[in-house]
This record gives sequence, structure tokens and C-alpha cells, in this order.
Amino acid sequence: MKRLGQSEVIELLEKSDEPLTRTEIANKLDARPTFISKVLKKLCDNGEVRCRKISYTLARKRYGSLRSLKVYFVK
Repeated sequence: MKRLGQSEVIELLEKSDEPLTRTEIANKLDARPTFISKVLKKLCDNGEVRCRKISYTLARKRYGSLRSLKVYFVK
């Protein structure tokens, strides 16, 4: 696993058509989700990346998740 920074996460979100979850970002960048969480928190605090919480039903329908999720996107 390589160590990556904020620029890789921003680049991935800019290329993506729709908002991504933390796990999707981690899988695409081959990193640990806990590390991605730290990076995303810093980026959200800076205002470079926005996050939105999606409902349980939408999360289950779109992502197959059993809980509500936060999705991340660039303005």
C-alpha cells in the first residue's frame, strides 16, 4: 500500500461523475479506509471537498449498504 495525499483524492473525485463513498475511494486508490477518512476530514474542513449524508434507503438501494452513508464530492 502506497502512501497518498490529498491531491490524489481530489483528482479521483473530480474525475468521478457521481459522489463516492469512503470505501469506494479507498478501493480505487488501494488504501486503507481509515487513512482515507483522515484525508477526507481534512479536505472537508478546508472546504475543498464537500460531503453529504444520504439516507438509509438510498444507501441500501445504490450501494447495498446496511446503514446511512456519507458521500464525498468536489464542488
